[in-house]
Amino acid sequence: MKREALISVLMICAVAAVGCATGSATHVSANSTTNEAIADMSDMPGMSGANNSGTTSGDSSELKRIFDEQFFGLETVQADVSHGDYSGAIKVANQLHDQFHAYILPKLTASKGSQFAEEAHSTYDSLQDAIQSHNPEAISSALDKNRSTLTEVMSILGVH
Repeated sequence: MKREALISVLMICAVAAVGCATGSATHVSANSTTNEAIADMSDMPGMSGANNSGTTSGDSSELKRIFDEQFFGLETVQADVSHGDYSGAIKVANQLHDQFHAYILPKLTASKGSQFAEEAHSTYDSLQDAIQSHNPEAISSALDKNRSTLTEVMSILGVH
């Protein structure tokens, strides 16, 4: 149930990202049903689209939610792998990757430049590759690297 709710939330994020990329109006909010499902997932905050323009305190709050979802998603990947559910793990990892692209990467690129942003982005590729290899040690290492990178990026973007 938790994975399905997370997948639903991340799907909404992807739809919101498409809206942002095509110039849609400011914020897209998850519906109350999704927010109720999220509440069952260790009190993970609900998702409401993020604005990819300049950083304001509202954007920081939105980014905080996105980072929380990223960390929760990594925990979900770890749990899936520990149960041998590589299919579920790769689905969540793919959605985390898409969410990173949509909400975090543009702000990181603006802040630190494209080379640094691409290095941070590459941790998602490494995680996906590790999951597809079904190698638990590589997956564990990639999860640790993703967590470390997200923590560093949060600091860079001033998200607390």
